[in-house]
Amino acid sequence: MTWFRITRLRLGAHRRGAVLSVCLVLAIPVASDPDATRPPARSADAHAPRLERRSARPGIWIHPNELRALAVEGPAWAALEKTARRATTAPDLADPNTRTNVAILARALVYARTGDTRERDAVLEALHRVMGTEAGTTLPLGRKLISYVIAAELVTPPPELDARFRAWLRDVARTKLKGRTLISTHERRPNNWGTHAGASRIAVARYLDDVSEL
Repeated sequence: MTWFRITRLRLGAHRRGAVLSVCLVLAIPVASDPDATRPPARSADAHAPRLERRSARPGIWIHPNELRALAVEGPAWAALEKTARRATTAPDLADPNTRTNVAILARALVYARTGDTRERDAVLEALHRVMGTEAGTTLPLGRKLISYVIAAELVTPPPELDARFRAWLRDVARTKLKGRTLISTHERRPNNWGTHAGASRIAVARYLDDVSEL
């Protein structure tokens, strides 16, 4: 796994939703030892923050050991930092055109790799503000929710925020938007709507440790 692959898949998710869903499905542990098929960290890094929650598990997007081993220099890293520094509008799960979700995920990845608390603070603020913005249809919700879920896992929100975020995630997957929920869209729409909804649905279930939903 490289920064190039991570960035390319995430930033292109609106065109390659099927690839994203496959990546998330493969992130679900299938062995009794979740580290059994994962490479160990190649080297220690004094700058990497402690990824306390789920540190022994594969993670929604990337295994913590793989994350710690990624380089913090070169063109791919520069592209990730550029995305993280992008000026953004307020988080909005109803706006199909906003790219704020991509920038927030990038900031979470930069924090997880460097420990820069300014990036973490920006992600936590986005988590506060994104809750309750779901409206319209399930297409932008499916496309964008996954970024905030992965970002939350990467920064480990404080307990109060994490509890609120988890409660909201349980509800948002079942919230009706013009007659559909994220779940029903995944199960009944065999196109890009269903694929994006499925990716976010899987991410939510992983974050909530909801084995039956997976």
